[in-house]
Amino acid sequence: MKWSIEKRKQGMEIWVTSNVEPKAILIGECYQVKEKKRTHYLAAIIVEALNKAEKAEGEVQKAIRLGNEVTDEEA
Repeated sequence: MKWSIEKRKQGMEIWVTSNVEPKAILIGECYQVKEKKRTHYLAAIIVEALNKAEKAEGEVQKAIRLGNEVTDEEA
C-alpha cells in the first residue's frame, strides 16, 4: 500500500489517501496561503511516516514468511 497527498474541492481540502484500500485522512482545509503551506507540510510528514510504517510492516511479514519456509523445510 502506498500513501499520497490528494487535493479535493478545488484544492481547498488536503487529504492523505491510500492507493489500495479506500482509506483517507483529512489533513485540513486551506482557505489562506499560510494554511495551505502548513497543511501541505503536515500532509507530507504524515505520508512519509505512513509509507515508512507500511514498508517496515512488509519487511516483518517477509521475514515471518521466510522463517516459516525454513521451519517447514526442516520438518
